[in-house]
Amino acid sequence: MPIPFLPPEITDRIIDHLWDDPAVLYSCSLVARSWAASSRYHLFSTLRIVSRRPFDGLVKLARRRAPHIVPLFHLVHELQVYDVTAKKKPYARIVPHVFAAHMPNLRTLRFYQADWRQVTPMQATFPMFLAQFTSVTQLELDGCICANLKDFQRVICAFPMLEHLFVRGDDPFTLPPNPQHNLAALTPPPRSVQRPRLVSLGLWFRTHWHKEHTLVWEWLLDTPSKDTLHSVCVYAPGTEWHPPYGQMLQAVGPSLLRLDTPLLLDGEHCTLSSNTNLRELVINMANSQSWPVAWSAFTRLASQITSHHLRRLTFNLYVCGEQDEPGMRGEADTKRLDELWDNVDWNELNRVIMGDIFSGLEEVCVRLQWALWDGAFQKTAAFRDFKLEIENRIRRLHWHDRGILSITHGPPINEVYDFDFKQYKNRGKSTFHQFR
Repeated sequence: MPIPFLPPEITDRIIDHLWDDPAVLYSCSLVARSWAASSRYHLFSTLRIVSRRPFDGLVKLARRRAPHIVPLFHLVHELQVYDVTAKKKPYARIVPHVFAAHMPNLRTLRFYQADWRQVTPMQATFPMFLAQFTSVTQLELDGCICANLKDFQRVICAFPMLEHLFVRGDDPFTLPPNPQHNLAALTPPPRSVQRPRLVSLGLWFRTHWHKEHTLVWEWLLDTPSKDTLHSVCVYAPGTEWHPPYGQMLQAVGPSLLRLDTPLLLDGEHCTLSSNTNLRELVINMANSQSWPVAWSAFTRLASQITSHHLRRLTFNLYVCGEQDEPGMRGEADTKRLDELWDNVDWNELNRVIMGDIFSGLEEVCVRLQWALWDGAFQKTAAFRDFKLEIENRIRRLHWHDRGILSITHGPPINEVYDFDFKQYKNRGKSTFHQFR
């Protein structure tokens, strides 16, 4: 009896759905020769180094230069380096020295919790080895710290093809107690501090705004990024950062095509009047306790938009508090929020959005994100009725009559954080160790 045969169009699609399960992908690669290529592509397209032990193992593999290992390094398109568990023996600073020459097709490089403030002779050459990642176009720094602004600039300028920069954390760099003990004292300054030609920029700050963040913006605006930046995504609590943020939006001007931003409550310093080519706007509303104020602020912001090219508008509404605030616990909370939504001036908002500026809109998406810390309440009829009531309020917008409004619900925030924690726990060791 002949062995059943599945065409590659089907097997490739099946394997594509298993991209985040290394164990199953490894098994798939051993099923048949026709399955190996797709399985190995997903196995090695993203390489995660989560601790010192797998890092040391990868170093041995790289130095061995075995014929069956070298092609696997060439498959890596994204490298993630987690230095959070390696405080005694940090290895993030050594990664470029070891892997830059082995990953010619690397596109995305991510560093997590890397501390580059302490200087060693090895770290003095760190930016020079970063420059060997000639194919990297996207750099993500999550919780990473440099000694000062000059060191931060040195890291960013090291990548010759960098187009996308994303920085998360409260202190991208700090001023050391002794200015001589930093990377800049051991290496010459970069030949051109104006190297960045960023296409997209993302800045996320978890707690509060620091002066260092303003320095980052001021530096980037002195580079060619001022004319090449098409997409900006910013998140920071509070409003003290609005004045420099408004200056950045004004400086970027017509080159900005996409903006992902918190709701701008400071209408005096933050406007979109200079962004005349804006095509996509994402508004994140997290002030769930004062919806009338939030929608009033959007009405003011919408009245200042001058782009006739706006095609897509997205609202991310975080209902019933942010992560560190009490969430919805019962029917009493639904009644309280229902009263707040009653105070929204829908007539004034519709008057603004019926203008010529919004006539070219093709899609308006409202995504409701619920903070439900009571898992049982979300299964009750009271909660389902409240969700329907909120949807009906949102449908008062003129966009619903035009047929371009869609409303979706994201998973409860407590479920999202549970999922993220599981993802962190299940990262496991590097897939390369299965092919030694």
